[in-house]
Amino acid sequence: MDIDTSALFAPIVINGHAMKNRLSVAPMTRISATQDGRATEAMTRYYERFARGGFGTVITEGIYIDQAFSQGYVNQPGMTDEAQANAWKPVVNGIKAHGALAIAQLMPTAATSRTCPEFPSCLHFARRCTRVRGRGRSPSAPRPPPAPGRRARTAPSRPTIRRAPIRG
Repeated sequence: MDIDTSALFAPIVINGHAMKNRLSVAPMTRISATQDGRATEAMTRYYERFARGGFGTVITEGIYIDQAFSQGYVNQPGMTDEAQANAWKPVVNGIKAHGALAIAQLMPTAATSRTCPEFPSCLHFARRCTRVRGRGRSPSAPRPPPAPGRRARTAPSRPTIRRAPIRG
């Protein structure tokens, strides 16, 4: 079976934005911004690699858009002030240097998903911090220390889940 894929690699213009091809990098959560939400040099290198590799469009990870309630996880990049906006310039310039289009994924996370700066394992809810089990941190982020007076859970105390063999 022959499938014509030439359109994937052909330039296209969408709403006045020229793209060198129709290949896009989907957004991925990276947790690599500074604690105050500024894009980093590591982020510039990461996104630029996709553009240099031939993708026509690079979509960023979720960017929070207000400082009060929109940050969804620790080290998430933001776009709420001039310092954060300026930190994105090298990222965008790196992508554009290789002829790719940079698209910002704006992520207006709900108030209940913002981590408290004082307690990384709890969440803002109705203007107060409330501990919510299993939420408030990225799965790849380090586990916060136990609350004062509590022991850290160890693997043997957790229930084990055994998977039954798949039968077809």
